[in-house]
Amino acid sequence: MQRITKQILLLTCLFMALFSCDKKTSAYQIEGTLSNLKDSTLFAVFTKNEFKKIDTITCTPDGSFKIETDSLFDYLRILSSEKKRIINVYLDSTKLITIDGDAKYPELAQIKGGKINDKLTEFKNINKALLIERRELHTKLVESKNPNSDNGEVISKLINIKHDIKSAVLEFLQNNRSELVSTVLIQRYFTNREDTRKLDELLGQLDPSLKETSQVKWLEDFSARVKRTAVGSKAPKFKIKDINNKPINIESYKGTTLLLAFAAPWCEVCETEKQYLEDIRKIYPKKKLKMLVVTLSSDQDSIRKIAKKEKFAWDLVADSANYATELVDLYEVKTVPSNFVIDTAGIIQLKSEHLFETKQLLKKYFADKKK
Repeated sequence: MQRITKQILLLTCLFMALFSCDKKTSAYQIEGTLSNLKDSTLFAVFTKNEFKKIDTITCTPDGSFKIETDSLFDYLRILSSEKKRIINVYLDSTKLITIDGDAKYPELAQIKGGKINDKLTEFKNINKALLIERRELHTKLVESKNPNSDNGEVISKLINIKHDIKSAVLEFLQNNRSELVSTVLIQRYFTNREDTRKLDELLGQLDPSLKETSQVKWLEDFSARVKRTAVGSKAPKFKIKDINNKPINIESYKGTTLLLAFAAPWCEVCETEKQYLEDIRKIYPKKKLKMLVVTLSSDQDSIRKIAKKEKFAWDLVADSANYATELVDLYEVKTVPSNFVIDTAGIIQLKSEHLFETKQLLKKYFADKKK
């Protein structure tokens, strides 16, 4: 399933501006050693809100490295040469931050310097056994070569370990309600895009002194955005144009059930998903179910030719005028495919990331309506 977050779009542009971190003056100094690196080259991604800067890091044979940067940034991700995240570092007033870790177990990296880093290291050390077991189970699952092998036991153990880690986080939060590290752990373990109840509960338990921090404001905004497209919510309104320049808004579908489907033409599974869309159309005529497909392709002319040739039985929106991007942001779409079923009153009744599942849910939805 393809990620379409803003970070991906930003990284695409920013990697064109990679440069060596060789500055004479700096506000932050990060010194570290990572064992078991597959490559001597790492990437340092510095972040401040939506602004990012990427530096290259060349490690010595023993995995040692040094990074320097100015005080503009407040967050650092260290990525491997395969662009996989290894270490997260929080930058504050501390001038020197040290990192000591194993690339095989990035969750256990000892990061010292700054209150958040120190507290996270404390949490890691307390729960070292759980974090190691989670990593080993996850690795075993990923490295399973036989697609027909039964990974049920591994998956079951992994689910239990994740539950135990969440319990450990909750216990740690109880003793650190006034610390910013609590917001980091809440974001990492309790930002569920399907249900914000636990997130809201934990935010309510934080010390009032944290309420005006950017971290808490982000979590509150996240909760509000998830609720906006939760099942049972009123579908967000929009005003766009389809590939034939025909105006479309949510009122265009008033009085009928709407399937709003997000797809990307470069997605490997999209041919399969298109087949499901065609199957759904055969089962449910236009009078019963309207369909609006949003593609992230910006080549509207090509999309128009394909739609005319294949005679798509649904409305189609492309991204040539940023209409698709507008809908992606409005409906908090983080992966494609993503699908929403909106009823005749404009209420979101179903949401799913799989059209196979959507097809089954539609069957149940219309069956329930007959009762």
